[in-house]
Amino acid sequence: MSRLFALAMLAALVAAGEPMHAAEPVRSLSAAEPAAPARAPVPAGSTRAAEPTISWSWQSVAPGTDPGKAGFERACAVCHGEGPDRPGTSSLQIKYADKLPALLEQRTDLTPEFVRYYIRNGFAMMPRFRKSELSDAEVEAIARYLSRKR
Repeated sequence: MSRLFALAMLAALVAAGEPMHAAEPVRSLSAAEPAAPARAPVPAGSTRAAEPTISWSWQSVAPGTDPGKAGFERACAVCHGEGPDRPGTSSLQIKYADKLPALLEQRTDLTPEFVRYYIRNGFAMMPRFRKSELSDAEVEAIARYLSRKR
């Protein structure tokens, strides 16, 4: 019965358009391995180490890199970077047939509104990115980076 429930939940997530990527592989917990304790709420005025940033790329970004470029490299370049194994770039190359650059970093016609919309809403096989995956500040930095004057 629990497998049926799990399959039903997975089907509901897919139907709702939830992205099916994760920062870490999912593993099951055995009875001998207790779950990690829940984090206590952060009291007002206290500081806590920053949460680790989700990254879909295996490449590191140099310290001091523009935050928009760093966000793009971390979250977008895995699909929209350079190379034949990048599905976003490959599909845009087919779509635009060399009328526009397939690499988003080479485009000069992108507006911040356009970039924000597609990050939050996705399109075709591109997943939408929730605020728990990319904060509004990260989305804004990526939008500024891709729409910058060149």
